[in-house]
Amino acid sequence: MEEKRFNSEEILTREAPIVIERGDKETEEEYGPIRAVFATDDPVMMFDYAQFRFVPQTLRMDAVAPVKQVPMLDSHRRESNADVIGSGRDIEIGERNMVGTLVFDTEDPLAVATERKIRNGHITDVSIGYEVLEQEYIQPNTSRSIRGVDYEGGKQGLNVVTSWRAKEISPTPIGADGAAKIREQAARAAGYSSVAEAAQQISAKAEQQQKQKQDKIMSENKAGVDAPEQEPVESVGIRGGHITATPSNDHDRVREISALGKRFDVPQEQIDLAELKGTSVDDFRKSLVERLESRTAKAEQIDQGIGMEKREREKFSIRKAILDIRAGRGLQGLEAEVSEATAKAYDLERSPYSLHIPMDILASRDLEAGVTTEGGHTVATDLGSMIDLLRNRMTVVEAGATLLSGLRGNVALPKQDGAATASWVDEEGSVSETAQSFAQVTLSPKRLSARTVYSDQLVRQSSIAIENFVRDDLMRVTAIELDRTALHGSGVAPEPTGIENQTGVNTVTFGAAATWAKVLEFEELIAVDNADFGTMSWITTPEVRGAWKAAEKATNTAQFIWGADNTVNGYRTFVTNQVASDKVVFGNFASLLIGSFGSQTITVDPFSKAQTGQFVVTTSGFYDLAVRHGESFAFSTDSGAQ
Repeated sequence: MEEKRFNSEEILTREAPIVIERGDKETEEEYGPIRAVFATDDPVMMFDYAQFRFVPQTLRMDAVAPVKQVPMLDSHRRESNADVIGSGRDIEIGERNMVGTLVFDTEDPLAVATERKIRNGHITDVSIGYEVLEQEYIQPNTSRSIRGVDYEGGKQGLNVVTSWRAKEISPTPIGADGAAKIREQAARAAGYSSVAEAAQQISAKAEQQQKQKQDKIMSENKAGVDAPEQEPVESVGIRGGHITATPSNDHDRVREISALGKRFDVPQEQIDLAELKGTSVDDFRKSLVERLESRTAKAEQIDQGIGMEKREREKFSIRKAILDIRAGRGLQGLEAEVSEATAKAYDLERSPYSLHIPMDILASRDLEAGVTTEGGHTVATDLGSMIDLLRNRMTVVEAGATLLSGLRGNVALPKQDGAATASWVDEEGSVSETAQSFAQVTLSPKRLSARTVYSDQLVRQSSIAIENFVRDDLMRVTAIELDRTALHGSGVAPEPTGIENQTGVNTVTFGAAATWAKVLEFEELIAVDNADFGTMSWITTPEVRGAWKAAEKATNTAQFIWGADNTVNGYRTFVTNQVASDKVVFGNFASLLIGSFGSQTITVDPFSKAQTGQFVVTTSGFYDLAVRHGESFAFSTDSGAQ
């Protein structure tokens, strides 16, 4: 299927060689202009965010925006004018490449030094920075003609850039002192005393391998055996300023690891170490995913609130706000200011019966003292984080689920949905790379509302204990529904999909009273899917707990399914009434993600229960649930307490 993709404003880079032309014999200059191949149409592995993997990319030379000159930067740095060391001029676009002249600023010491290093052969490549305006994707194992050129998708697919713009050109630096120190550290981490020793030993190994192959070929020739095609041997070279030990068919591995690392801000030392130790792309990609997972809460995804100061957070009172609305006065003082600022920040509707609570209050842990009341300040004490109250109230979180709070907008998280494979090879054979595939799970805000009833007498108490009670109670009713949805959510909009209804979840049918064999079946099914890792736990109802405490593993053994230490088959257990029909769920709950977005809104209804001296409070927030791997769970289809 043909796909068109638009990649806006991201600046990509790729390397090409420099050619120094000899000067005219009639001139005094030893060297003439420095010409460089800025770009070619050779496919280069570039990261495709839509697929979360590297895909070969080719640039069509007839698709570049006309340009005669681009700035030349120092190592792609573009923070200020000082980073410009010259320009790329006299750009010529051929059928398959783009060529230009490097012209250095003769008044800039850095530019002069860079030109000297190029002429002395210390810098041999340039890297072009370009912007992709439009590209078309060719599916793997398919072919297509684009503007008269036939393209093959190959095994990995192919992105054909059909519109792009050259933005800048940068000489590729090598041999910097700081970089040399990093290479030294990488060599030592790989087991060598220095880069020089690494080069010497790898070179010796390469020579030995070459000699062994030559001896083998000669032996087979003497025996009348046709000589097999020689495979590439390991070689030592300098690429990008550091020593690499790579087979001649391994440049793609090194290039992809380097590009992956730079794209996701992996420290250069770790990139060098992976290249030097021969880390496969699959292994490096796996470590990258783990790194991305640990950085899920990126600054741009985290709600920082409205900027309340500590003293304001200390004085803010949900109880007082509810009381003011209940009395018909509307919000007053600090609570009114905070609610208005929150509504403005999140584009929320204003109402005389509503209080908008920002992340400053929801996540704050430094609330000490001071709930302002008509009679002044109360005695100092602690007010807990409302997010922590929610976390502590949820059974699935106790079992290991991850609660991500303060999210803004949709949040996409990577998950690996295809594993790498291993294979047996000859002593001198090469191992083929096997690409892991990656998908994403997305958390997007969905409104969740819950109701509770308070009495006038309760909220008129000017006690910090009452403030804490109100906060805990509001989070408790939310936690109860989140627990239910996490376990049984239907997935019918707007309700998220819970564990029971996820694709890939294993199922167990008791059919009668639970037996030890049936209990073991839960673990077995998950293990068959290679998902029996992490913090495995059981969640069920009090009724099932009672039945299993009385059910023996085998007759007359006095060994019961539910152990005296509150474990089942050695795994932790949790009990909640939110599990429907006395069902049982077992699995790695770390695979369950719960997202909490933005502010919380409290709406007071002072009318519907006014005759009884009570009023209704509705709390609304935005949440979502996602399960990374359904295979991490086993859910019973019937009651475990039959």
